[in-house]
Amino acid sequence: MKEPILRVEGITVRFGGLVALKEVTFSVEEGELLGIIGPNGAGKTTLFNTITGAVSPEKGRIYFQGKDITSLPPHKRARLGIARTFQNLRLFSRLTVEDNIKLAMGLPYPAFAPLFSLPSYHKMEKQMSESAIALLKTFHLYPYRDRIASALPYGERKRLEIARALALKPKLLLLDEPTAGLSHQEAISLMEELKELRKGFSLTIILIEHNMRVVMGYCGRLITLNYGEIIAEGTPEEIANNPAVLQAYLGEESLC
Repeated sequence: MKEPILRVEGITVRFGGLVALKEVTFSVEEGELLGIIGPNGAGKTTLFNTITGAVSPEKGRIYFQGKDITSLPPHKRARLGIARTFQNLRLFSRLTVEDNIKLAMGLPYPAFAPLFSLPSYHKMEKQMSESAIALLKTFHLYPYRDRIASALPYGERKRLEIARALALKPKLLLLDEPTAGLSHQEAISLMEELKELRKGFSLTIILIEHNMRVVMGYCGRLITLNYGEIIAEGTPEEIANNPAVLQAYLGEESLC
């Protein structure tokens, strides 16, 4: 039987007296699009922070492609193939769209360019420019390539952050509320693109999302967190009809 790309086993995280995650265990199969849902404060972003190494668990283990990465720092996990986006955009707002992508690929920050051999720097920049342009075209951001990132419309900034994450050539992509702030049509358009990119880039995606139409329509499997614990796991239909999930969402009759 093939090893899951990610295994989270018994993860517990505490912040002082607050238990943010409690004995969280699940696995993700290669190529899967898994949705993580739950009310505000359920522990979803803490889970992402733990998987990427920004938060260390009190107990439990995390395995990526069969390797125990529990003690690895974030940059080493990124090199193994784990990338993420953030709930609050974290772009290099004063740099161009293209430079944001090239920095993710490993090009030195422009201000540090004089510290490098000029011919080698220009060769590196040319190679990365070609790759960056291809990625920008994939995300329909090429017309904005010379624009300062902070000047982009909000929807395009969201796309840029995802494109920058993909510049790392990840195997596992963690998306923290990618459709937040987008119109319904923008959200659907983005999810359709991610659906194609998952195939084209051979990606496994874990998605935190509050937009129930998105998770119900695009995720093959859902995990529901509440107060740091997994209270339900299953198909969108199973989750939508799960009494514990409905109760967690303030007694709503339906999640769809």
